[in-house]
Amino acid sequence: MRPLSNRPLLTVEAISLIYGESDAGLIIDTLQQFRSEALGYVIQIDTLWRTGAFDDITRYVHSLKTMAAMVGAERMARLCQVFERQLKTRDMVEAQRSYPIFEAVWAETLAEVDSYILADGEASSDAEQ
Repeated sequence: MRPLSNRPLLTVEAISLIYGESDAGLIIDTLQQFRSEALGYVIQIDTLWRTGAFDDITRYVHSLKTMAAMVGAERMARLCQVFERQLKTRDMVEAQRSYPIFEAVWAETLAEVDSYILADGEASSDAEQ
């Protein structure tokens, strides 16, 4: 497996591969849906992290891993895979180390998704003029 740092942050071509289309509108809709749902999961993970409800955190991390992989957020998906394994095996020393990385990679992923959505919106506005 490649280390986390060598993985792309966002590879939107994954959406086209999964859905079999390269429609820009589909890609933007998919990214917006990912953003909305994933943000809800990350908020839940953050809340549960403070309470120590690790089984619940594991379920949210698993769902986030799947969603991230489906939109090409490779670094987030890989980190969730590692974090999920740590939580399942109760390797709390490593999970404690991973959590700040999880937060940072989520912030980077969210910024990249927002940037892609914004760039598409600007491109659409330019095309309409």
